[in-house]
Amino acid sequence: MEDGSPLDDARILVVDDEPPNVRLLQRALEQAGYVNVEVTTDSRRVAGLLAEFGPDLILLDLFMPHLDGFQVMDQLTRLVPLSTYLPVLVLTADITTEIKRKALARGAKDFLTKPFDLEEVLLRIHNMLEIRQLHLQLRRQNEELEERVRLRTLELERALATERLAAERLRELDELRSAFLTAVSHELRTPLTSVLGGALTLERQSAGLSDEDRDELVHGVVANARNLNRLLSDLLDTDRLVRGIAEPTRTPTDLGALITGAVAASEIPEDHPVHVQADPVMIDIDAPKVERIVQNLVAKAGRHTPPGTPIWVRTCREEGGVLIVVEDAGPGVPEAFRTSIFEPFQQGEHRVEHAPGVGIGLSLVSRFAQLHGGRAWVEERPGGGASFRVFLPAATEPVNG
Repeated sequence: MEDGSPLDDARILVVDDEPPNVRLLQRALEQAGYVNVEVTTDSRRVAGLLAEFGPDLILLDLFMPHLDGFQVMDQLTRLVPLSTYLPVLVLTADITTEIKRKALARGAKDFLTKPFDLEEVLLRIHNMLEIRQLHLQLRRQNEELEERVRLRTLELERALATERLAAERLRELDELRSAFLTAVSHELRTPLTSVLGGALTLERQSAGLSDEDRDELVHGVVANARNLNRLLSDLLDTDRLVRGIAEPTRTPTDLGALITGAVAASEIPEDHPVHVQADPVMIDIDAPKVERIVQNLVAKAGRHTPPGTPIWVRTCREEGGVLIVVEDAGPGVPEAFRTSIFEPFQQGEHRVEHAPGVGIGLSLVSRFAQLHGGRAWVEERPGGGASFRVFLPAATEPVNG
């Protein structure tokens, strides 16, 4: 019986070992308009009929062979969920208080006394089916209410999670802004002061300077102007990454040639010997971003190691991609900082005298690698020093020749 359907559609199961009683009840129910009536004289069939027929009401005799009505009700207790209201009308000629108490304790909802008063039978059946229908309606309303509550709870949880993410994002941005102002105010001022100082000296004292002094001043102005340009490029790229607008533009590229050119164009102190081993490998990458990865790693190795420290740059194929490795024989990176140094503006917190910088170069290395679906990390170099590694996926076979 579906919620809200006519009571005549209810499925009624009659269980009685006396065929005359069964025929009487079946005929009375059918004449009253009930169209789904199932009968059995074998109480052992009840469990099977419960699953096959799915009754809305059971008329159950108490005293039967094989399984009596009490044992059948014990079966129903085990098989019917507590949330399901399945009324059982007991059929019995024994109406003693003890029998009624025992039947009610097993789950009986009402009694029909033999011999039957058919009018009473139909009225009690009608009442029990109405109660079942009300139970079904209430259960449906409860389920709908629970679903609405669940959905609303999910909405509130999502809204709360969004608010928390927004608050966390604002906090991170505020910390980033503070770190940015602190780092940039120092890192911009230092090379800018050198550029202005050198330019003013050239302007005011050019005639009195030797060629060697003039060349040294010009070299200083150019070097510091390049530092400013690199810093501004890093800051602009960081801003694009934070705003999510730095999408990679991939083209087939000879990674070996790119790395060789990137190292040649990098700002490396002349007293740092650099060894490059980059075999030709074709891979779909955003060439300018990978070039920045190599240049930032090489520049970092030059700035963060003592004069004369050698630097090695190499590539090697790995399953599913290519590995770029930039190593040095410097002091290395303490294990406690091997994750944090890839966050923006972290370098300044662990600055050493020979290693100036604003602390966003490694952040760009990591984020550019992630844009390619790869990753960046640092290990200890065998023999001492730092070994920075960048994995770029989807490499193809090496270039011939």
